[in-house]
Amino acid sequence: MFGWINPEEYSFNHFLLLEEFQIRLALENRGWKKDKEKWNKDMGIALVANPVAAWYFKNRAPKIAHIVDELIANAPAVSKEEVRDAEVALLLAHEDFVIHTTPEKMASS
Repeated sequence: MFGWINPEEYSFNHFLLLEEFQIRLALENRGWKKDKEKWNKDMGIALVANPVAAWYFKNRAPKIAHIVDELIANAPAVSKEEVRDAEVALLLAHEDFVIHTTPEKMASS
């Protein structure tokens, strides 16, 4: 983590502003953290809670659509608070991509 963003100021909808290569890299690598199991769980939770993002990922990067389907299929049922915790973890894990969705903040970082 670089500390470039405060994830509480961001919505998971910022992932809808990512480019195809960013989506592909993130999903093919299952994040870059060592705890890929947590990343898989968090992304599955976030995609179930944000079906528009799941649709966007699958259509923007169709070669990884099977990964989106797998993450959704394996996602546990969770509370709204746990959904936001997963979203925040993912925003932080991908802050180097997310910061580019807000150029005004990028300039000040």
